[in-house]
Order: sequence, then structure tokens, then C-alpha cells
Amino acid sequence: MVVVVAAWVFHEGRLLLVQHRRLHRWLPVGGHVGLGEHVLDALRREVHEEVGLYADVMGSPPLVGNTERSEELPLPFRVSSHAGPDGEELVLDFVAVADDVSRFSLREEELVDYQWFSLEGLRSSKVVDGRVKVFGERAFAYLKEVVDDGKAA
Repeated sequence: MVVVVAAWVFHEGRLLLVQHRRLHRWLPVGGHVGLGEHVLDALRREVHEEVGLYADVMGSPPLVGNTERSEELPLPFRVSSHAGPDGEELVLDFVAVADDVSRFSLREEELVDYQWFSLEGLRSSKVVDGRVKVFGERAFAYLKEVVDDGKAA
């Protein structure tokens, strides 16, 4: 099974979506977790590689504290599984916040375009498909929930 992370990156109340060259769809930033790579390290690496940003992962706190043998992650707002090109994929969707977007740079060999969406802009978008809109709305709601509770990882 391949583990994939997706970062629904926000900046100043807007959600970043990128248009993938190979998939021809607007999606969050993301990619595969490398063998032996920590999930959150993979998420941060993908964000930096694809759009040049550094982002803080947001999430509800773990249910139990970290120990020397294990680490509980902030909870993703969505977990899914589906057949992908490399076999079964487990996809972990996290919400992240980028404070500084001055170093934004689109990785053009993978991505065609990008756009920052307000919630209303996402809902009314003609380029974003329905499933991504639903998950994007869920990301907006989750961000509001964790920001109100002050939870950054």
C-alpha cells in the first residue's frame, strides 16, 4: 500500500489549489510518502517542492501523548483509500497554514497553474470539480474549528 499526503494549504483565509499537469485536475498540493519518511515530513516536503512554501500543519490534538516508542499525529480532516497507479493508496488529507507566501514558486514540470480560493470562490468555481469542492469546504470548516481551538502541530 502506498501512503499519500495531501496539504490543503491556507493563507489569509484562502485555500491554495494547483492544477496538475498529468491529472488535468485542480487539487491540493501533495504526493507520496517515501519509504521510512515521517508523514508530516513528507507533507512539508511536498508543499515546499511543489510550491516553495513552508506550512504549519493544523489539527485536533492527539488523543494520547507521545511516547518514546510512538508519536500521535494531529488528526487529518479526511482519510481515504482507493486504487492508484502504483496500487492501493491510503490518502491522508491535512490542513496547513502558510504564513509567508513571498517565496511561492510553482513546480512547472508537475503543475500547470494555481489559484487561491475564498470559500465562496471555491463554491462558485467553474474549474474545480464537485468532489474537490466538497473536500475543500470540509477543509475550510476544519481550519476554522482548529484555529478557534488554537491547535497547530
